[in-house]
Amino acid sequence: MKPLAISLVSNLTNFLKKDVSLNNFFIYSAGGRVFADFTGPLLLKPARHMLLKVFKNMDELLVSALAEAVKNEEFIKLSLPKKRLFRILRKTAPIIIPTLIKVQSNLYFKNPNRAKANADSLIKKIAGENEAYILKAIGAERIQTV
Repeated sequence: MKPLAISLVSNLTNFLKKDVSLNNFFIYSAGGRVFADFTGPLLLKPARHMLLKVFKNMDELLVSALAEAVKNEEFIKLSLPKKRLFRILRKTAPIIIPTLIKVQSNLYFKNPNRAKANADSLIKKIAGENEAYILKAIGAERIQTV
């Protein structure tokens, strides 16, 4: 990643900290890559189950490694300080709750097949308009258009 991208990703989670001048406790960068530490959320059972489901859709090997680590006795003995937990929940609730409501309403009340058909028709319409625009142009103008 470029340094600007690393800085942007690192600053996205600054709202979780009391003092933004402190190092980020969630995002770390090393060797031009960004790493996220999910230890805190994995300590909470509801968040653990949700994270494992989300990660399962992305990378099965990652989920199997996380599931194995979570079952480890040393990990089970860890705990998250309640003050820190409540502070994080209080700051993230205004963001997470509306997002979850919107996602849930999209999943349960809207028809995905109709949304797919609408998206396909929009893509075909835009592609047709662009194709007609390109075919109208000739010579160097066509090359510039493309």
